[in-house]
Amino acid sequence: LGFSCYSIYNICFYASPTVQSSYKRRNNGKTNLVTLNDVFFSLHATTVTALTIAQVFLLRYDREPVSRLCFSFCAFAIVSVFVCYTAFEDVLDTLYWASYIKLAITTIKYIPQAYMNYSRESTTGWSMGNVVLDFSGGLLSLLQLLVDGSSTNNWGGIIGNPVKFGLGFVSMFFDIIFMIQHFVLFPSKRDSILTDDSGDDQEELIQRSTEDIDHA
Repeated sequence: LGFSCYSIYNICFYASPTVQSSYKRRNNGKTNLVTLNDVFFSLHATTVTALTIAQVFLLRYDREPVSRLCFSFCAFAIVSVFVCYTAFEDVLDTLYWASYIKLAITTIKYIPQAYMNYSRESTTGWSMGNVVLDFSGGLLSLLQLLVDGSSTNNWGGIIGNPVKFGLGFVSMFFDIIFMIQHFVLFPSKRDSILTDDSGDDQEELIQRSTEDIDHA
């Protein structure tokens, strides 16, 4: 849902003459700073997320059901976009609202993992390589926004594209929290849990082997 909203936002800002004209009227004739790579990023993320969701339904395994709270939030978000579309005369306001939905989802999705790491006092099972890449992406996204604003002498374009700035900032903020948890707060816990898990796995394998021998 979040990436779909972000894709619609980027495509319209990049390719729609109506949206571009409306943006210029509000920003003293300045053009927006949405570029082709923004469109590609959002479409790529939407496609990969859709494939991941498809795997959830196609692969047979015990999975945790989607909560009612999640369904309720998605329903509210979708309905709110249609309400904005009918309530506001300018489609630009609807697109901004859709982008804020993406920003809210990005903020919400990090919180459970940060809390789980804190409550378990461990980051075991959490891919820090992905965190580092996410942090790099957020940093480069902010730098690109600043470079675009500087090269076009359009610093107002940063304010005119608040979701890109917000996504980069939120991602970097939580990634820093994850790295502090992993490398500073819980490094010993991580190692000990890994050792305990490997020991449990070995005991389970030994027990299964013994049972197979007894049956033979």
